[in-house]
Amino acid sequence: MMVKKEERPAWWKSPKKIILTILGVWVITTILLGTIESIRFSNADKIAIVPITGPIGVPSSFLSSEGVSSSEIIAQLESIEEDPTVKAVILEINSPGGSALSSKEIAEKVASLEVPTIAWIREVGASGAYWIAASSDHIIADELSITGSIGVIGSYLQFEELFQDYGIKYEQLIAGKYKDAGSPFRELTPIERNLLQQKLDLIHEIFIQEVAEYRNLSVEEVRKSATGMFYLGLEAKELGLIDTFGGKEEAIELAEKEAGIKEYDTVVYAPSKGFLGFLDNIGAHAFYYMGRGIGTSLIDNARVQAIPNIVA
Repeated sequence: MMVKKEERPAWWKSPKKIILTILGVWVITTILLGTIESIRFSNADKIAIVPITGPIGVPSSFLSSEGVSSSEIIAQLESIEEDPTVKAVILEINSPGGSALSSKEIAEKVASLEVPTIAWIREVGASGAYWIAASSDHIIADELSITGSIGVIGSYLQFEELFQDYGIKYEQLIAGKYKDAGSPFRELTPIERNLLQQKLDLIHEIFIQEVAEYRNLSVEEVRKSATGMFYLGLEAKELGLIDTFGGKEEAIELAEKEAGIKEYDTVVYAPSKGFLGFLDNIGAHAFYYMGRGIGTSLIDNARVQAIPNIVA
């Protein structure tokens, strides 16, 4: 019995038609994106919405859109700063936090904006993400949102006992007795542990002081809440960590009121995640992971100065 060979569509047999189809999709996408950009650059008053979603300052895989970098968010805020038609900014936050430095950088930029800023915490706005929210003029969150978690963590894997089991010895030449403090290949000495803990405590203190300044609270009030514990919106309001309950609608209404405007467009300012953005993301992450791969032998051998991964 002869099995009939499955025939592919006629257009599939023509490389020219495939290319034209791809170009057609690209043109349509470009037109649609252009329409969105025309709204962004119109002369109408605007309320800008800046999404801060996923880990902060932590690179994601090239197939994933999770995570944001401080440079991306700051670039969006600088673009907003240059647009006189933007009358208010809403930070749409749904993040567990991330890099302490990246969070601090974004918070400082938010605090410098001359238009009203509202932080709208969706499900999560904790740790470094709360640091950013605190720098806004007003924080809105749902009663069940997770926020707070004012704390800092430094961590790394420790392989000394595993190496001993396999007869692997760690030997490293250093100049400076603390150069390999925190190496994953040996246990910390009590002095090294104390020194690294001092660094974390210092970052934690800066975190506390900045939240106190941004929220107009005393340092002692914030310190009582800064145990690293997360709080539901209900609890956070009682502690002065958020201002009101609500969601997107309430955030927009407040932005409208604070900006003193009646007619406006709401415009989302976020890095492009379209097809071309996807290709660009592949390229960027390819080089990142290539560099990471090349550097892995050095990083894993001495942990570059053996600094633990510090996140807020």
